[in-house]
Amino acid sequence: MLILLIGGYFVIQSANKEDVPDITKIITPTPTLTPTVSPTTINLKTYVNTHLDFTFKYPASYTYEQSTYTSEEWNKYRSFSVTFKPVDFAVETNATASLSILTHAFEGYTKLATDKVTVDGVEAIKETWQTDATGVELYKEPMKIIDIKFTKNSDVYVVFFNYKVADEKIELANFNNILTSFKFIVPTPTPTP
Repeated sequence: MLILLIGGYFVIQSANKEDVPDITKIITPTPTLTPTVSPTTINLKTYVNTHLDFTFKYPASYTYEQSTYTSEEWNKYRSFSVTFKPVDFAVETNATASLSILTHAFEGYTKLATDKVTVDGVEAIKETWQTDATGVELYKEPMKIIDIKFTKNSDVYVVFFNYKVADEKIELANFNNILTSFKFIVPTPTPTP
C-alpha cells in the first residue's frame, strides 16, 4: 500500500510538471521597431510643366530655375530646361537635351553602365558616369552623373542628375523619388464659347 501511495505521488507530480511551463523555454518577443520616415519622403513639392505636360515630386530643400521663352521661340524650338540645386539636377528637352550628354567625356567622366528603364511607361536609356576628380578642375571630389534619355510625342527628354559620390545614398533615394513620381499629364481642353 505504501508503494502504491508513493507511486501515485510521483505520477501526480509528473502530470503537474507537464502543465507548468518551463520558464527557461519562454521566448520573450522581440520589440517591434517603429519604421522611421526617410528624409527623402517628407517635405516634397510638386513641379508641373505646362508646356510639355509633365509633373514630378522633388525635395522641398531643392530650388529651381527654368528657361523662359516667348511663344514664338517655344513653338520654333520646343526646347526647355529646368535646373535644380543644391544638386545639379535638370530636365531638358530637344536642342538643350542633346548637349548635356556630349560633354561628360570631356569633363573627365567615364561611363560605368547603360541600362533600360521606364519613365511613366515610356522606355528610356539610363547611363551612369563617374569621375574620380583627379586632374579635373571642374570638380574637387568624386562625382557621378545619371542621364536618362527618352522620347515622348516627338520631344527628346534628358533627365540629368549629377551628385557627389559621398552623398550617393541620400541623393539616389531623392532621384528615385523624382523618377517614380514623374508623370505625363493630359492637358485639360480649353472650353470653347
